[in-house]
Amino acid sequence: MTCLLGLPGNDEHLMRPVVNLLPVLLLIWNCAVVETSCQSFDAGCNPLTVSLLYTVGQVTVPRAHRLYVSHSGVTTINAYTISAPGQLSLMQSVNLTNVSEQLALAADNRYLYAAEALSNAVTPIAVSDTGFLSPMPSITGFNTPFGVTTSSSNRLFVSNQGIPYDVRSYTIQGDGTISLLGSTSGSMINPRAIAIHPGGRFVQVALENGSLGSALLSLNSIGAPTWVSNTNIAGTTNVYGLTYDFSGNYLLLASIAAPNTLFSYQVNQTDGSLNLTQTQSVGGNVRYGIASHPALPIVYLAYETVSAQIDAYAIAPGGSISLRSSISLPATGSRTILVDKLGLALYSINSNGNVYGVTLNPGTGDFVSVTGPFFSDTNPVGGALLHRPDKL
Repeated sequence: MTCLLGLPGNDEHLMRPVVNLLPVLLLIWNCAVVETSCQSFDAGCNPLTVSLLYTVGQVTVPRAHRLYVSHSGVTTINAYTISAPGQLSLMQSVNLTNVSEQLALAADNRYLYAAEALSNAVTPIAVSDTGFLSPMPSITGFNTPFGVTTSSSNRLFVSNQGIPYDVRSYTIQGDGTISLLGSTSGSMINPRAIAIHPGGRFVQVALENGSLGSALLSLNSIGAPTWVSNTNIAGTTNVYGLTYDFSGNYLLLASIAAPNTLFSYQVNQTDGSLNLTQTQSVGGNVRYGIASHPALPIVYLAYETVSAQIDAYAIAPGGSISLRSSISLPATGSRTILVDKLGLALYSINSNGNVYGVTLNPGTGDFVSVTGPFFSDTNPVGGALLHRPDKL
């Protein structure tokens, strides 16, 4: 397929290389590129400024081609084909030794990692060029591993909920095995989800504890972690999920039990420390249903109980947050939400046995429509999106 660069009508002043359009948001869906000047959420950011451009194809931005979903009720991982934003079809199911709640893809998309807490193991899963999965021998030596995430430098981070409550970092080898770089325990209790700062020097770990909200870790030049401090949140029962915004200027985390609150912290870019900016009451318990837009100041929340909906909160300069929009889901039970790197869709993994797709306005990040339900299996809980620039 051949496309010409320029707006419909070929306005001469817009006939310029795609790369010169940066830093405005460029989103490629097949051949189309969406350009928008909406870079902040002030009243003057008009979604009508979004225009459609075309490219010959020399510039590629990876889109989500596959969704992988794990379950806490069965040992299967389901692989879905994403044919269009929010549209899923089951491609494959594979079995692990035990159930896995959290999944993470290596930066090069060659391996998927599943934390199997009941087996005290992490299982690497080879990912083929077409996105099919082949489980490999499990790696043992963990103590109730739970949170897993990967960095752009091809590091794997694992949190252990068993004593000494540590977080470990590994180099991902070419064959999918891992080599320990370092570990840290500090004063963490029940570490869960892990968020890596976009700058790559800091890590925040959610803590399932009556008063501790998260733990700050620093990373040295090879990616080994050192515990720095905890963030105490009085009155909060547990924190399961947390996320940095796309700029790395703010950390957002939500409590899973009363009071149901979204916390916004400004991040010190020198040492990673946090300064509380705002607390905001929200519509229900948030487990891992928190995710940031990849290029706009928005954080999305989905609720495990009470509210069958997903909310979008705008993050203003300085870190203050406000409800921007909401969309209803057909059922409660959102455990995890994932947003694709183009901001075209998010996916809600629900404990009722289904996955839902929610399409997004690529220029504003607002909700457009809900697709699904797409059947998963017993108690789906974790997931990962495979992004590739090539057509699978």
